[in-house]
Amino acid sequence: MELVNPAGPPLKNLSGQEKRLIESVAAGVVIEFNQSVVIRSELIAHLVKESYKGWPVKSGIRMSGATITGYLDLEGCHCKSVLALTNCHFEDDINLFGFSIQQLFLLDCTFKGKFEGSYLRSHVLNLNGSSFDDNATLTGATLIGSLSVCEAHFLTGLSASHLTAATVDLQGTSAQGVTDLSDARVKGDLRIHNAQLGKAESGGLYARGASVGSLSINNSTLTGSVDLTGVQVSGDVNLSSCNVDSFSLYLSHAVIHGTISIRNISGSNILLWLDKLTVDRDIDLLDFTEAMSCSVFMDASRIDGSLNVQRIRVDFINAENACVGGNVLLSGVFASEVNMPGMTINGSLDMCPFMVHKLLDKEAGINSIPLVDLSGARIAGNLSLNPFTNTLGSSAGASGPLQRRGAPLVATFLTAPILLRALILDRAIIEGQCHLVDGQFPEHDNAESDGKDAEVLSRISAVDAQFHRLIMPATCPAGVVDLSNASADSYEDFSSGWPRRVLHCGKRKQSEEISDTCSIVLNGFVYRHLVNPRGTADVDNDGITPVWSARLLWLDSQPGCDLVEHFKPQPWSQLAKTLLLEGYEDDARRISIERRVSYRYSKGPRKAERAVSSILHLLADYGYNPWKTIVWCIVFIAAFGGIFHVASLNCLEPGCHDATVYVPVVAGDVVTSETGDIAKIYPAFGAWHYSLDLFIPIFDLGMESYWHANTAYKYPISMGDGQTVPISVGLLLDWLSVIERIFGALMVALSISGFTGLLTRGD
Repeated sequence: MELVNPAGPPLKNLSGQEKRLIESVAAGVVIEFNQSVVIRSELIAHLVKESYKGWPVKSGIRMSGATITGYLDLEGCHCKSVLALTNCHFEDDINLFGFSIQQLFLLDCTFKGKFEGSYLRSHVLNLNGSSFDDNATLTGATLIGSLSVCEAHFLTGLSASHLTAATVDLQGTSAQGVTDLSDARVKGDLRIHNAQLGKAESGGLYARGASVGSLSINNSTLTGSVDLTGVQVSGDVNLSSCNVDSFSLYLSHAVIHGTISIRNISGSNILLWLDKLTVDRDIDLLDFTEAMSCSVFMDASRIDGSLNVQRIRVDFINAENACVGGNVLLSGVFASEVNMPGMTINGSLDMCPFMVHKLLDKEAGINSIPLVDLSGARIAGNLSLNPFTNTLGSSAGASGPLQRRGAPLVATFLTAPILLRALILDRAIIEGQCHLVDGQFPEHDNAESDGKDAEVLSRISAVDAQFHRLIMPATCPAGVVDLSNASADSYEDFSSGWPRRVLHCGKRKQSEEISDTCSIVLNGFVYRHLVNPRGTADVDNDGITPVWSARLLWLDSQPGCDLVEHFKPQPWSQLAKTLLLEGYEDDARRISIERRVSYRYSKGPRKAERAVSSILHLLADYGYNPWKTIVWCIVFIAAFGGIFHVASLNCLEPGCHDATVYVPVVAGDVVTSETGDIAKIYPAFGAWHYSLDLFIPIFDLGMESYWHANTAYKYPISMGDGQTVPISVGLLLDWLSVIERIFGALMVALSISGFTGLLTRGD
């Protein structure tokens, strides 16, 4: 139905300037006023609505420099042309609720009242340079093109939730309140450059649930929060060269199909909430100023690319159960605590160097040194502690410049070691190389720490962990290194990293107290290959130390409960087994012997068992050295033979045929009528032959069966003054023969069991 116009204009008493505006709109030209010119909002509304045919609109309304009074109500209107107002001053509210227009330009305008633009529809909305003293609302607005609010100022913030636009540009924008883009749909870029968002402890940018092509916040001042919870970004998220204050960035549950880059941040404090985040590419946290304190929360996040944290100060990082598809690099980082339990890293984890506040603040104490928790983590690549070795300008494993203006952080790192308070690898799986050789675990020097902290200070805990190759620190950690029930395909360590606590058990007293302040727990530790068996040890400074002697110091560095209270044989057996497979047979045998010795000096065996153990060690090295038993057999045979020989010197006839000391046992069997002289056919007594025959009970060597000690023989010993005391030497020799038979039976049995391996079968 065609609009019926009133007989006259809808507004009376038009001023001269208002008439000029009507004429310019009809001519399609821009009219310029100064702000002393007052234009009624009703006239603007009638022109936009084209409700009066007497006021034709050729190509839109273009005006500059006027003051617009009254409530401008364009709610639900539809305009086919352009509304372009520049440097205008609105004294009252403006209502664009549901307003539809081709293009809307409100440039360098000031709005004293409310700006209501909810559900506005336009190709382009440009608010560049405008100032809003009251609420500005664009909730649900739909823009086929862009929303541009460059150099604009929002005193109470901008509400643009559920906005739809091709791009959103907030370059140079200032907003003291909240800039709300929650659930917005931006197909292209959301750009925030040279902006100032938020005020002290309030305000910020809210874009919860938004969907954007890419997001970049550069060279801006941010106070409060940037809440991107649940946001979906088709491209990258870039936050760089910003100054922040009491700042929090929320990216929880967000889905980023590109890269997250947060770099060159200055200010006082920043919290990064990245938990349950999904990123298709990398996350870069780079080059924060030294004064910046940062905390990162990444629990249950998934990063398909790499995680790079370089040259920043971090109070703590939480990444529990996070998953990283590439590498994790912690380079030039100040941190006190890093929690990554259950984390999955499909690349490598490099810390080069992972640094410490203590270098800058001596009073900070041990609690400022990083504690790294990787319990239950899985690393497909390597875990490395690599210090900086290059000169200023490049870093090992780091990318980008080492120094920049306002960030002198890196210069501190160049000559610093990698200090850790504790490294927890319980139940971790590291499929590559765990390279800890450059790590240092200093002593606890903060007396105010509680007992719970002292239990984990300066140690490595790898209970039930699995390694492809484990390389231990070259310097001794000032605490407990717990490798119980861990496993490694290859194990490499260095004697400089072994605790020097006590002498070997064979040289200490059973009651001696053993300090476990610095020790290595090896019970249950399994390894297939020992890369550095000798540990480059030179214990006695006498050339090359034997492997077993060097490794004995390593085994003796175990806690006292595993050496004395309840002896644990597994570490000794494991070492002997590995050395044997690597061709160190003698060293493996010595370690097995020392295992038995260590057990003997523990509190486990009884006195009788300890005595038997001592005898077995003395005579046969517990069966590992049967030739030692043979030597002892020879010694026994010679010793008894010497005694028998000295006694035979008292015989009146050579060969003892006079039966003074030794009696021919079978003499009656050899005396015949033809001979009558026994000496001619009876074998003479041989002391060493006799001793050998007694010692070996298996065979008859033809001496014991012919001779026996004369138990009636007594040797007189002069007591002076012509008095003598007879000594029953014959009876003593008889008992010595019995003792030698017993010794011989035991020693022969011990020799046989040693050569056949019966004693060592349990090993």
